[in-house]
Amino acid sequence: MTQMFFFVAFLSILLPQAFYPDPFRGGNHILVICDTYTPAGEPLPTNTRHDCAKQMEAAKESIPWFGIEQVIFTFQFYISHYRIIT
Repeated sequence: MTQMFFFVAFLSILLPQAFYPDPFRGGNHILVICDTYTPAGEPLPTNTRHDCAKQMEAAKESIPWFGIEQVIFTFQFYISHYRIIT
């Protein structure tokens, strides 16, 4: 799996689209949002931001709304020890 990822990453071009201050590390750290392309300049199948940008450009007159849903589960496990006396 790691070798396959390295091969795909090696054949990918990252094109920065936006820069944001890193809210986790703070200071001078930034987060960079990138599009991914093949060496031929075609967007990779996982580059959904490219398709979204085209849709947003086509609908810019209608001021489109969209939402992102993210579900996060947190669990806290309680371990209790029972002594069985026989």
